[in-house]
Amino acid sequence: GLVVTATEKGSMNRQIWRIDYPSGRVTRVTNDLMSYSGVSVSVDSRAMVSVQAETVANVWVMPAGDTSAARQVTTGSGRLDGAPGIAWTPDGRIVYGSLASGNPDIWIMNADGSNQRQLTVDPDFDIQPRVCGGGRFIVYALVRGGIPQVWRMGLDGADPVQLSTGSVGAQPVCAPDADEVVYTSATREGRNAISRVPLEGGEPV
Repeated sequence: GLVVTATEKGSMNRQIWRIDYPSGRVTRVTNDLMSYSGVSVSVDSRAMVSVQAETVANVWVMPAGDTSAARQVTTGSGRLDGAPGIAWTPDGRIVYGSLASGNPDIWIMNADGSNQRQLTVDPDFDIQPRVCGGGRFIVYALVRGGIPQVWRMGLDGADPVQLSTGSVGAQPVCAPDADEVVYTSATREGRNAISRVPLEGGEPV
């Protein structure tokens, strides 16, 4: 058989797997929050070596310009809290990306880290959250089948709506007038472009 490192769909961490030959049956060897890079088996197949990596990311809050007053409001490893994106709401809550559920999703919490609540529950990657429309909406990138598109939902996670309609839509940013979203897209020729679309939905320009 073969011993390989690979990711399951919906996961960002590489695990070690065995693929039997010739049946092709797949067996998971490791099952944790770490990520493994490369794997090799000894000549007698009794030992295995790999590089284990752990990425730790947590959300910290501090008054502007005063690092001495910074305080950590999330804890844990493997969650990558805030790494997939983070934003304030007008009422002082924090919207952030996290792998706490085992999948990249959008979460919301109070500024002190309390009342953490998962907003997206689909099996796809939900990342790059922004708070738009004067605090009415969360705009984010939903990555399905490796292709990102820009979506919008309420602050409670309700009523998700796809805003971008092209081949790709990512890195959404709220326009200053609070009525539009600007995002990176692609032309029919495959070139990078910038598009804008109304928050209420419509034809991107």
